[in-house]
Amino acid sequence: MATSKMTRTVVEAIVAANYMADEEQIAQLVTLVTTGEEAEQCYFRVLLAHMQSRLGTTRRSKQPPQEPVLDAIHEAFYPLVLEAVGPEEMPKDERNRKATKYRTAASTIRYFIRHGGDVRTVDVSTVTKNGLRRTVQPAQAEPEGETRAERSFRRAETAIVRMAQRLVKVEPSEARERIEAVLEALEGILGQIPEDTDIGGQTTTIVSGRGTPGRASHSPAMLHRGPTP
Repeated sequence: MATSKMTRTVVEAIVAANYMADEEQIAQLVTLVTTGEEAEQCYFRVLLAHMQSRLGTTRRSKQPPQEPVLDAIHEAFYPLVLEAVGPEEMPKDERNRKATKYRTAASTIRYFIRHGGDVRTVDVSTVTKNGLRRTVQPAQAEPEGETRAERSFRRAETAIVRMAQRLVKVEPSEARERIEAVLEALEGILGQIPEDTDIGGQTTTIVSGRGTPGRASHSPAMLHRGPTP
């Protein structure tokens, strides 16, 4: 509980400074919440705030090279992250693994810049890594001829995968139970669908035997063949 309170205090102090965290605050942030998404997002915004401080916010002038500015800030802060993620005796591989989420913060900004994004236009107080990436990713065209039902299913599929990924990060055991329940329900639906295949010019319909409602049947399939030519 004390650690959680200290974490909020550090984050609140950084937010109050418009994310212009100093080296001591960065070390405190990483030390206190090395496994928390709050620290990762806060560090991501700190990088952007320091970039804007160096680049300025005017958009009338030609966009200056921004990647060198990112590199300079990342090179100054990342050693602090590596030192703060664990004790001195921590193996190098484990240290690098724990620092991955902070390393990807710089990678996301670099992706944004290389795809035409301008850091000066970013609202640091609300931006997220996924949101920054989406601003420079081309919109995906909907499949031609897609029905309303197909479109709804595709969007629901995308949403449930995204939510499952989020739940895995915070509640792995709960995520496993919910994912397994969804898969079981889908397998039950799949078991009710006839499969039409074409074998040697003949149409073969594979019909699953009846089983327990909500579950895929494990009884042998029945083959109904059309008349032999």
